[in-house]
Amino acid sequence: SRPSNSCQHSGPVAMASLVVMCVLLAMQGTDGTVSLHSNDAAFVMLNSATGSGQCWGDARFGGSCEEVDFSGVTQVVANPYVFVALREASGTAQCWGATSMLGDCSSYDFSGISQLHANSYSFVALDAARGVGFCWGSSQYGGNCEAVDFSGVT
Repeated sequence: SRPSNSCQHSGPVAMASLVVMCVLLAMQGTDGTVSLHSNDAAFVMLNSATGSGQCWGDARFGGSCEEVDFSGVTQVVANPYVFVALREASGTAQCWGATSMLGDCSSYDFSGISQLHANSYSFVALDAARGVGFCWGSSQYGGNCEAVDFSGVT
């Protein structure tokens, strides 16, 4: 059976499980489009049906997202320090977390981008329809992809 919308419990329920359950219940959309994302220090929960999100964990690494606009977000990815929320329809994205570790992506054009991927020190943004992409981050760890041919990526 489905749990009630109550976040009260009795017995030995782990606090972390209770918090996640309560946040899920609070964000539950009418069509069930809630997704959970994490990095090494924080979590993000996105409800794409309502355009809302919640973050918790270490604020330095994305656990605080009061300044993030989740409306229209279609994808969230993370590295250990930063989250990126993509809005495909508007061709924009928002990054938050450790600004010294790629937490500022305001200078990039996300028009046409349909996929984001991350490793520990870099991100790649792909426009699969046109077969192009761009990367940012540490060139040693994939942050420079100028010579990469993304044609055929689906």
